[in-house]
Amino acid sequence: MRKFIVACLLAVLALGAVPALATPVADLTALAEQFPDTTVIFAVVRTDDGYIETLDGVIGRARDLLPSGTIPPVRLSTLLDQAFMEMANADFREGVRPWLGDTAAFGLTSLDMTTAAPPIMLALAVKDRAGAEAFLDSAYARALENDWAEKVDENGLTIYRETGDYASEMLIALSDSILFITGGTIPAAPESPLSGSDTFQSTLAALPQSDYNIVAYMNTPALMDFALAMSARFNRNIPEAFGESMSESLAGFMDAAGPVAVGLTILAGPSLVMDVAQMMGDTTALTEAGFDLTMPATPVDPAFAAFIPADAPLVMQGTEVNTAVTTGLQNLRAFGAFIQEQARQMPDSAFTDEADKMLREFNAGAVMASFFSLSFTGATGLTLDDVLPWMDGDFAAYLRVQSLPEETGEDAAPDFAALVESSDPAGPLALLDALETSLQNYGVSISRETVGSGEALVLQSPMRHMFRPRVAERLAGFADMDILIGASDQLFIAGSRAAVTASLAAGGDMLADSPAYQEALEIALDGAQQLWFLNTRAFVPFIDEQLGRLDASTFRINNMREMRALAGLLSSGSISVVVAEDGAMVARFALTLAQEPLD
Repeated sequence: MRKFIVACLLAVLALGAVPALATPVADLTALAEQFPDTTVIFAVVRTDDGYIETLDGVIGRARDLLPSGTIPPVRLSTLLDQAFMEMANADFREGVRPWLGDTAAFGLTSLDMTTAAPPIMLALAVKDRAGAEAFLDSAYARALENDWAEKVDENGLTIYRETGDYASEMLIALSDSILFITGGTIPAAPESPLSGSDTFQSTLAALPQSDYNIVAYMNTPALMDFALAMSARFNRNIPEAFGESMSESLAGFMDAAGPVAVGLTILAGPSLVMDVAQMMGDTTALTEAGFDLTMPATPVDPAFAAFIPADAPLVMQGTEVNTAVTTGLQNLRAFGAFIQEQARQMPDSAFTDEADKMLREFNAGAVMASFFSLSFTGATGLTLDDVLPWMDGDFAAYLRVQSLPEETGEDAAPDFAALVESSDPAGPLALLDALETSLQNYGVSISRETVGSGEALVLQSPMRHMFRPRVAERLAGFADMDILIGASDQLFIAGSRAAVTASLAAGGDMLADSPAYQEALEIALDGAQQLWFLNTRAFVPFIDEQLGRLDASTFRINNMREMRALAGLLSSGSISVVVAEDGAMVARFALTLAQEPLD
């Protein structure tokens, strides 16, 4: 029986590994009516005809993109046949496929861990009960013959379960339309099914696609309550040390986390997509404690990518630095106030030394927020109120890799920049001028030069100190080790020389015109306030340059060739995030396979 259960789980996992053509969420989650509304984790996957063929096609595409032999020339259907033949004495194609329905679901039906068997259930849709029963009879034939298991009919169900002193608690129950595998409890239609839960339905409705191939649901509040209860159970001294208000406050803060839904599908490309919807719960405790839940609301502007070089393999783009900084500082103060209030209620015995007791006397978060603000003023001579108003557009950070001269003994160094869009043409240059004056007053050695359409302060070669002393000495005076802080009437930027120059000059191939970036935008969520972009193929020129330096007999050459092959597997990847006015968040993770292999 254990082997059969493992075989079923293997089949479900294999079928769910990569999605095929999608199914409407309502149809996909129909099995939710078999699970109680106390279910805290629920997942369902398609198992219909054509699913395995689609998966084989995607694996075949990956096989074509990678060097010969990287992925063995074997089909998933063959692997499933072998697995079921070994574990259930029947192949998948002939023994399972004819009676298996269109979906399979798994659920953790409660958090009651006091029962002998775990509260879990696996439900597989069945389209031919007689075929399924014949398969189970064959799988259990030896166990039934030797009285290691029994087969009984009860309440319209055909039940298979192990017998004897060492029998598993798990059982299999077969109805006209469903095959259940449970933790020992005979399944029955729940009085309050999960499918009838408004919370379940509204959470699934937050997913951006109407159709998916895999859907999962997690009752986060119930899981957090359980974790808090377990923490109190196994740390009985916590209430005495911290006071009852600590647990109450934490519980109130945790109420803000709502349930989560996850959906997996495949879009044209093929692009493998996972969507995650995180709902907001009751935020009363957070707002009463002074936390600011305001999030950037302006969507990212694809045109801002015109300031990012097209060969940047890693890019993060967002909006409204001013909102993020203001909210972050306020939340730092609120968290500090929370810690101070809790410290005041703690007995002296809870502190390890007198210094810790100082947490009662001041708001540590407010001190850190003030330190940040004063440090900015000390470094620039300006206040945050002077600069944040014009930092209301897009911002970005990106990373490239630059090759170092062979004589340095090192292969590469990072090439990076962080840039902020300005709505006031005078703002960035005013900040640069103020920063220059402050650095000169502090005796910092800097120079100033024109870079592209802007100006930049130059700190000579500080990046060389990330290497060993001998290498750092060789890199002294090497311009690409410089750090530049630059400004134009559109941007304020800081980073390595090559990256800052590329952004301020904004000539040549830029990301806004990159086919990979445009592809990522097509897949990204509409109205995203944050976009992470990945272009693994942008690493290929660097890898090729490194390969040209290696002797053919060097063991590293094989590693570099493997890295090159993996870099060519994708045409783009992205993470896009949308935050609604009520704080609910939807994130999309996408990977698009390349159309053609690398040369």
